[in-house]
Amino acid sequence: MKNWFYIIFSIVLTGSALSSCSDGSKTNSHSDLIVQKLTCSAEKNEDDLFLCNEKSFFGGLQKSADYSHTGNYSCKTNKSAPYAFTVEFRNVKKGELIHAEIWFKSTKPSKVGNVIISDNKTVQYDSNCFTAKTEGEWTLMTNTFKAIKDYDVVKVYGLNSTNSDIYFDDASIVRMSSTPKPPVTDSTLRIYIPPHQFSLLDSFLTEGRKEMILRKEFKKYVKGFILQKGDSTPVKLRLKGDWTDHLKTDKYSLRIKTSGNNAYDGLKSFSIQNPETRGMMLEWYIHQICAEEDLLTTRYDFVNVEINGEIKGIYALEEHFDKQLLEARNRREGPIVKLDEEGLWQLNFDLETKPRKVLSPAFLSSTILPFKKNRTYKSATLHEQFLVAQSNLNKYKNLESDPNTFVNLEAFAKYIAILDLGNVDHAQAWHNQRQYYNPVTAKLEPILYDCFQDKQYISGRRLFYLVDEVLTDRRPTNLNLALLRDANFREFYLSYVQKLGSVDYIKIFNEKNAAKIQSNLDLLAYEYPFYQSQVDLDFFEKSARAMESEKDSLLTFMKDFKEVTFVKDVWKKFPDTLDYFRPAIALKAHLESEEDGMKKISLRNFHQSDISVKAYSTDALPDQLILLDSSVDFTGFTSDYETKYLSLPSEVKYVYYVPKNLGGKLIREKVSKWPLPGNIDVRGDFSSVLNQYKKKGVITIPKGTYSFTKNVVAADAEKLIIEAGSSIDLTNTAGFISYIPVELKGTPENPIHIFSSDSTGSGFNVFSEHGHSILENTHFTGLNSMNKNHWILTGAVTLYGGSVAIANCSFNDNHCEDGLNIIRSKFTMTESTVSNTLSDGFDADFCTGVLSNSVITLTKNDALDFSGSQIEIIGCEISKVGDKGISGGENSQLKISKTSINGAVIGIASKDYSQLEVTDVRLKNCDYPYAAFRKKPEYGPASITVTSSEEVNGRMLLDLDSKITIGSKVSVGKENLDIESLYSNQ
Repeated sequence: MKNWFYIIFSIVLTGSALSSCSDGSKTNSHSDLIVQKLTCSAEKNEDDLFLCNEKSFFGGLQKSADYSHTGNYSCKTNKSAPYAFTVEFRNVKKGELIHAEIWFKSTKPSKVGNVIISDNKTVQYDSNCFTAKTEGEWTLMTNTFKAIKDYDVVKVYGLNSTNSDIYFDDASIVRMSSTPKPPVTDSTLRIYIPPHQFSLLDSFLTEGRKEMILRKEFKKYVKGFILQKGDSTPVKLRLKGDWTDHLKTDKYSLRIKTSGNNAYDGLKSFSIQNPETRGMMLEWYIHQICAEEDLLTTRYDFVNVEINGEIKGIYALEEHFDKQLLEARNRREGPIVKLDEEGLWQLNFDLETKPRKVLSPAFLSSTILPFKKNRTYKSATLHEQFLVAQSNLNKYKNLESDPNTFVNLEAFAKYIAILDLGNVDHAQAWHNQRQYYNPVTAKLEPILYDCFQDKQYISGRRLFYLVDEVLTDRRPTNLNLALLRDANFREFYLSYVQKLGSVDYIKIFNEKNAAKIQSNLDLLAYEYPFYQSQVDLDFFEKSARAMESEKDSLLTFMKDFKEVTFVKDVWKKFPDTLDYFRPAIALKAHLESEEDGMKKISLRNFHQSDISVKAYSTDALPDQLILLDSSVDFTGFTSDYETKYLSLPSEVKYVYYVPKNLGGKLIREKVSKWPLPGNIDVRGDFSSVLNQYKKKGVITIPKGTYSFTKNVVAADAEKLIIEAGSSIDLTNTAGFISYIPVELKGTPENPIHIFSSDSTGSGFNVFSEHGHSILENTHFTGLNSMNKNHWILTGAVTLYGGSVAIANCSFNDNHCEDGLNIIRSKFTMTESTVSNTLSDGFDADFCTGVLSNSVITLTKNDALDFSGSQIEIIGCEISKVGDKGISGGENSQLKISKTSINGAVIGIASKDYSQLEVTDVRLKNCDYPYAAFRKKPEYGPASITVTSSEEVNGRMLLDLDSKITIGSKVSVGKENLDIESLYSNQ
C-alpha cells in the first residue's frame, strides 16, 4: 500500500540526486571529472627531477640505462634509494580520486615493486596495488586512492621494499574531482534513517574508527526504512564488520533486517558493504561457482545504494543466515550454527591496544551458537535440531574421528576444492566458518562466504590448502584437517579438485554466465573506472591452470597419507599483577537441566587466573546478589578445563565470580540457556545385522520374515536389495535407515511388506545423494516417522537425494505427518496408492518428477503438497481430503492434467510465486476450487492457469496481485487475504 511516509520522503530525498543524473546516459569514461592526467618516463631529467610535459617527478638521480620498458632509460631503486617517480598533489579534497599506474622490472622474480598513494601523515596509506598486466619481464602495477578527508598533500610513488634492484618506468596518473556515482534507478536500494537514529549510528561509527575495531558495543541496531515500489518498509540497521576496512570511508558496511511481514527483494536480512572489502568481482564469481555446484552460499550481488538522499554508490549486497538462504537452495529449514568469535575480537583488541601481548584460548573457549537464537529456542523442532547440530559441530571442533557420522563429507570436499580454486584461506579460519544442520540427513554442511577479505591478501599460488596445513601448521584450529582421516573424504576431494581445477571448467562457466558477468562489470564501471576487471576474470583460469600442474603432487600426498597429529596449545597464567580480562574467554555457565524448581548449572573457567564463584541473582532481581553457601573455585586456565556444577533455584539468571588478578572485582556472567554440547548419534543403538548379507559390495536381504526392535542401518555398500516376498516388522520405535540406494522389487504375487505391528516403527528412510532407487510392488503400512535421539523426520517413508522410481506401491495408515516424503530427488511414481494418512499424503520438497495414474485418499491434511518443485501430475484420483487436494508452494511449477479431486477444502492451491497449469481436471465438493496467494514475505504472488476444465462451483481465494486464469477470464487479487485467519476458522 502506498503511504504518506514514502511519498513525502521520496520527494525530499531524491530531488537533488535525480536532477544531477536522471538521464543515466553518462559514459563510463567520466572525462568531465578529470582534473589532471600525467604521464612520465625516465628519458629526460634535470638533477633529481624527471622532466615531463605536465609535471616533474622526483627520482631523476636514479636514472639508469640498465633496462627500460620504453625508450632507453628507467628509474633504478634499491635498499638505499627505494623511491621512484615521486609526485605530489596539493589541496586534495575529500572524495577526490587519484589513480596511478607504474611499470616495474625486478632482477629477482620473487621480488616485486609497489605503487603507493599516501598523505604525508599516513592517515590514509594505500598500498593495495595490483598487477594489471605483464609485458615480457615488465609488470604494470596499479593503485587507486579515494580521499576520505581533505589533505594538504598527497604523494604518489613507486616503492622498492626489498633488498634487490627493481627498475620503474612509464608512470601514468589520473586525478579526478570526485568519485563517479551511478544514477538512481528503480533498482537502487534507497534507505532513509531518521535524524535521531542516524545520529546514534554515526556515534558508533566515530567510536569504531577511533578504536580501529568494531566492537560489539558499536553494533547496536537503529531504526530506518527502505523505500521501494511506493512503499516504505521498516527495517533495523547496524554497522557491520570487524575491522576498519568496513568503516574507513563513507561507504560503511551495514547489516539490515526487515521488520514484520516484509522483505527486500526476497530477503529478510542482508548486509551491504563496499565491494572493495570483498575483492570486487572475485567474491561474486566464487559464489556463482558454489551455486553451479549446489554448495550452500549466501546470495551475493551488486546494488546502487542511496542513504538519506546521498548516493553512496555501488555496494556488494549479501544475504544473511536466514532460512530463506536454505530454502532458495533447496534445503529444508534447519539451524545454522557457528563458533562464537566474541572472545577472539576481545583478544585482538587487547593485542592491538595493550603493551603486553598475552594470548588466550579464544578458540577453545568459543561457544557454539545458532543464528536466530530466540526463534531456535522457542521452536520445539528447531531446539531439538540445534542440540544435534551443537553436538556435531563440537565433534568437528574437537577433530574427532569418523567425521562421516556428523558432517556431509562430499559437501565439505567440494567446499575445500572451491576454496582451493579461489586460493582462499580467509573463509577457512575457524571464526569465519558457518555450518547448516540438515535436519533430514542429521549432518552439517558448510556455507561458503567471506572469501576475499581484500585482493591484497591473495598470495601467490601455494600447495593445496589441506596439504599446506598438514605440512606446515597442525594447529587444532585447522578444523578441516581432521577430515583427511576419512578415505571417503579424500576420494571426494580428489574428484572435485579434478573437476574444478580445470581450465575447461572455467571457460565453460564463463560462457554460461557471460551476460551476468558483463552486467556486473557495466554497473561497477560507473564508480570504478579504473577497475582492472580482466585481471579478476583471469584469476580463476590461472588458478585452475596452477591446480592442473599440481595434481600429481596432490595424488602422491593422498596416496601416502596416514594420519594427522596435532600440537596441543598451552597457555600462560596471568600474573596476579596483570589485570587483563577478556569476558568471553573466562567463566562459562550453561543450563544443563531443570527439575523440581531447581536448575543444574555447569561451570567452566578459561580465564588465565584463579577465580572464585561467589553468588547468583535472579531474573526478577538481577542486581540483588544471593551468596552461595560455599564458593566454587577454579585455578587459572592453562591447557585443560574442568567442569563443575551448581544447583540453583529456577529463577537464576546470573552467576558472579572474582578473578584473582582483578583485585577483588566482582564479574557477572549470564547463564546460557543452551546446555554444553552432548555426544549425540542420531542413529542411536543400531543393529549391524545387515552386514551378514553383504557380498561383493551389495547387501541382499533374502526372502523371509524379519522383525527389528532397534534401528537397522545399511551403509558401506553399493546398494541394498530386499527380495520379493520379504516381510519386515519394525517395532519398539525401530527405524530402517539406508545410506545407499535401495532396490525393492516385489511382484504382484510376492509383494514386499514393510510395516509396524505396534505402530511405533520409525519409518523406512533412504539417504542416497546420487544413486537410483527402485520401489515396486511394496506395501508400507502403519509406520511412524523417525522422531528420537533428537532426529525428527516427517515421513513414514522418507527418500532423500538421487533418483527413485516407484510403481505399484502403497503407503497406508501412517502415524506421522507425511505418508510419503521425497526430498531433493528426481522421481517417477505410477499406479500407486496413498491412503488414510495422519496429515499429508505425499509431500515432495525440491524435487522434479512425474506422478501418474495414482490414488490419494483419506488424508487429514493435503493430499499432494509440493514445495520448490517441478512436477507433472497425470491421471490421478484424489478424494476425501482434509485440506488441499493439490498444493504447490515456494516457486513450484506444476502441470496437472486428467485428474479428479472430490472432497477438499481447497481443490488446487498455488502459493508463493508458484505457477500451476491445469488441464482437463474435475473438481467436486471443494469449498474453494482454486486459491492463489502469497504466504511468505520473501516470495511473490502466485498464479493458476486453467484450460479445458469442467465448470466448477464455489468462490476462489485470490490474494493481492495473485492471478487465476480460467479460459479467457483473468482474475487478479485486489487486496491482501488473511490466510491464517481463514484456516483458523475451518
